[in-house]
Amino acid sequence: MLFFTLSAMHLDVGFAATMPLVIGLYIVFRFIGKVIGVWLGARISGASTDVRRYLGLALFPQAGIAIGLALSLQQEAGFGIMAPIMLNVIIATTMVHELLGPLLTKYALEKISQ
Repeated sequence: MLFFTLSAMHLDVGFAATMPLVIGLYIVFRFIGKVIGVWLGARISGASTDVRRYLGLALFPQAGIAIGLALSLQQEAGFGIMAPIMLNVIIATTMVHELLGPLLTKYALEKISQ
């Protein structure tokens, strides 16, 4: 919890508010990638239909690895201009993922266990 609290201190709300399209696209394409990746992997491996349909939803939450990587970019000289943009997009989307993720995971687990 402390990690997420300290990470959120780096969020520039004004800056993030100027980029709703980028934040929205990140969320949508990440979600599509998870769902298609799970469906394809489950199909290849012969997993059940329920796994193919619902496991992608359960992978919606985004944890601290993305934030940690975005924070580490702050130290890299080659990412001077892009690092703050990436950090704000990652932190803003992590908030969305962590608010909606548990609900989607619960729904997926209920569907798979039926």
